[in-house]
Amino acid sequence: MTESMNDAPISSRYMPSGSVKEKAKASLHGQWNRSALAVFVFGILSSGVYSIPALGWIISLVVSGPFTLGITVFFLNISRNRSARIEDLLYGFKDFKRSCITNLLMILYIVLWSILFIIPGIIAALSYSLIFYILADNPEVSSGDAISRSKELMQGHKTELFLLFLSFIGWGLLCVLSFGIGFFWLSPYINTSVAHFYRKIIDDDKSQVSTPGVYIYD
Repeated sequence: MTESMNDAPISSRYMPSGSVKEKAKASLHGQWNRSALAVFVFGILSSGVYSIPALGWIISLVVSGPFTLGITVFFLNISRNRSARIEDLLYGFKDFKRSCITNLLMILYIVLWSILFIIPGIIAALSYSLIFYILADNPEVSSGDAISRSKELMQGHKTELFLLFLSFIGWGLLCVLSFGIGFFWLSPYINTSVAHFYRKIIDDDKSQVSTPGVYIYD
């Protein structure tokens, strides 16, 4: 379960943050408000579950996997210029067991690596960052295989994704100045960028055998 930030060399496979973000903006053209609404609904659902007295944090831990799969499906559809529906946010519950188990395993691994030090925890989080995209595109893949596949795909790309996230810091500061309202539009920008990042990686990976998942709509 070794995690490493050693991403060199990546040569022609390198994906500048700017190109990924440009593709994200193109995909979001005409979809900004719908995407912001999806983020708002996602936030309401997540915070509503967490606020349940006594058991909220436990229930939240259980349903966070299905919710994450749902919003991943939504933004994968956005990135593919397909119909993205608010109802997509709940589709993870059709794959409840797999998404829940995968999420709990991912959290466990990240926590274990974080115990060592924060840097290994960050590296682990980057390694596992594509798990829910893999689940969405491959409905027959098991939790363990999705975790292994994410680590494999992120080999040589962790630094790129880290720099992509860093490139949003300025926008994040502006969102804070807007009393948080701007995050409803920044979150779609980030999520769609990561969706394009994932798509570029699987396009480059010659061993990838992936068919559109049952959640992806034309």
